[in-house]
Amino acid sequence: MYKQIGLYDLQEDILSKTTESYCEMTKAEHGFLCGLIKKFQPGKVVEVGVAGGGTTAVVMKCLEAVSPDAKMYSVDISKECYRRKGRPSGFQLEEVKEFLTNYKNHQFYLGKVLPKVIEDIGGGIDFAILDTVHAMPGEVLDFLCLLPYLKKDAVVVLHDVTLNLSRSEKAFATKILFDTVHADKYYNYKDQILNIAAFQITEHTLPAIANVFSSLSVSWAYLPNLSDIMAYRDKYREFYEQECIDLFDIFLDAQYARFHRQEA
Repeated sequence: MYKQIGLYDLQEDILSKTTESYCEMTKAEHGFLCGLIKKFQPGKVVEVGVAGGGTTAVVMKCLEAVSPDAKMYSVDISKECYRRKGRPSGFQLEEVKEFLTNYKNHQFYLGKVLPKVIEDIGGGIDFAILDTVHAMPGEVLDFLCLLPYLKKDAVVVLHDVTLNLSRSEKAFATKILFDTVHADKYYNYKDQILNIAAFQITEHTLPAIANVFSSLSVSWAYLPNLSDIMAYRDKYREFYEQECIDLFDIFLDAQYARFHRQEA
């Protein structure tokens, strides 16, 4: 059964300090996210997918209240906010830094995919937020890269787990990851399912990780460039058994062949 988490939405006021209230998480979704932070009080947080940085600011404000010494690292493949042309990814956090006593505990990694910066971030991560393209292979690739650097009971938050039902039919990467990973799962619902979920790593997660690798057979919506996809593969080879690498190679070849057929 899915576990529930009490919403903790006192931190969203930080968004009123920005020049615009743009954010891609709702107040309720921030409440879910901050409820998890309040419950688990993480010491090392990694966020993959930054956009304007509104959620980054909310998380930092929440950490200030419940885990003030925590470090946060935000990773985005784009140096420019994809919905605010001319503005850097994470610009909203910069706008509110004077209101955060823990601002020095944050660091951006922009312009590179996760496997190219994860070694610099290092291990001991006990809380992660995956909120990138949502289309396959998207967050599946990032989780598989991140898992070896997570603590044994780390929490992973997934945004837009039901986005495919409302706006984008191809936006189901986070839901596929949520459903295939073996973990303790948090999924709040009553009359309406929140578009956000989370899971906590257990001793069963790694032994069952082939299921997540197998999910890469689902049709990809885009092809990462060769340098990036090889960076993921190289990272996987460091930590996973050969069966998982074989699955990755088989499905990668099949996805590339599929795209080439479509282009022919």
